[in-house]
Amino acid sequence: MVVVASLPTPCSCCARSPPTPAAAPIERQSPRLVRLVDDLLDVARINHGVITLKLERVELYEVARQTAEASRTRMEERHPELSLSLPERTMIVDGDPVRLEQVITNLLDNCVECPIV
Repeated sequence: MVVVASLPTPCSCCARSPPTPAAAPIERQSPRLVRLVDDLLDVARINHGVITLKLERVELYEVARQTAEASRTRMEERHPELSLSLPERTMIVDGDPVRLEQVITNLLDNCVECPIV
């Protein structure tokens, strides 16, 4: 017989009690730190040959447009005054479309997180 027990995670422990003012910055920063660590692990994996880039000819404008469209709601919620202007010319690059989308998403997320002064 196999018994599976779930151990409490920091998030599940916090969910039982009301959040404190000190917990707010931690909750806000945790997803960003997780994403940063994931990105660093991806770089390490690429450098060690664990992940291979799947290079193909990619229309960079389309990747940027689709990625921006997916991020539009999040951008408009935080900074409705932001706009994205992309040149409508063809720009073909040899790249991994998934990784290019990841880079553009990270850049857009950074724009959303930064206060506009």
